[in-house]
Amino acid sequence: MCEYCENIPNNESKIGEPEEGIFYNEKEKKHYFIVEQARYERTRVEVKNCPMCGKLLDKEYDLYEEFLKFSYEELKDLYLKSKSKEEKSFYMALCNLKL
Repeated sequence: MCEYCENIPNNESKIGEPEEGIFYNEKEKKHYFIVEQARYERTRVEVKNCPMCGKLLDKEYDLYEEFLKFSYEELKDLYLKSKSKEEKSFYMALCNLKL
């Protein structure tokens, strides 16, 4: 855990968008990362991990459920597009699990 994700506000501010950083929207049950893209223009992106330290923000996140969303064909495409030997081994293992 880092200073960036230690105290995450729970809702948007009363004025509208919160300041830059991470916030949790209770209504949508999602974490968002707010960044100022241009002068006074902010972008809101859904995140599952802290962009600074990589800590998992959503304790209910289930890696197995994410794995089930991929079809065998999608995993095979990822395998074919991978460049390193480690990445190819990883996707092949996932393909074999899917079978």
